[in-house]
Amino acid sequence: MDLIKDYWEQIVFLGLLIWNISRSQSAISELKKDVEQLQVDALRYHKWTQKQQEEITRLRSELDVELRQTTAIWDFVNNLRDRLNGHGKH
Repeated sequence: MDLIKDYWEQIVFLGLLIWNISRSQSAISELKKDVEQLQVDALRYHKWTQKQQEEITRLRSELDVELRQTTAIWDFVNNLRDRLNGHGKH
């Protein structure tokens, strides 16, 4: 009993230290899980963004082709109209 009486402060300190270490270890473990989940989410969003960018690029190309074709059609129609109205080159 004298041993506990003489060293009670150290025993309480060691107990609190062990409790704090175990609590910190648990918190670190949870943080690691959160980081892993964030990495998985970031990779998933990166892949989704890349797919969206590829789709946008493809659609932009298609739109450019359609705009050129529409312009060519209108040029042809205007040229034909001018010829029919006698304004075209002979």
